[in-house]
Amino acid sequence: MTVPALPAASLVVIDDRPDLHVLFGCRRPGAFIGDMIVYPGGAVDDDDWRLGTALVPGASGSGLSAADAVAYPHAAIRETREEVSLLPDPNEVHDGAAFAAMGHWTTPEEVLRRYDTRLSRSPPRWRGAGRG
Repeated sequence: MTVPALPAASLVVIDDRPDLHVLFGCRRPGAFIGDMIVYPGGAVDDDDWRLGTALVPGASGSGLSAADAVAYPHAAIRETREEVSLLPDPNEVHDGAAFAAMGHWTTPEEVLRRYDTRLSRSPPRWRGAGRG
């Protein structure tokens, strides 16, 4: 029996000024896919569908409904804030187009915990939460 894949989102945070920097994390041992190097991300929550338009208005995605196109980047932003305390720069406007789709990956069918993950590239300006 194939387990259904849950919606999930990851954010590829790239800063290429002046040198290229890409943000990765390492999953803790014993966690789902423990010890793996990953982008920040996780499951799309119910609130991501309800609140997504407030943070990423105008998002679109190939083959996605309007609600999904907003929920995935909202989840990726929320997870990035929760996992590494980074937020989009509030002094810049970030419409949904700023979170460019970079990929789509679904956990293989033989895995017991599956995710249907959309990867988005972050806009260029981010800041640490709690910093001015």
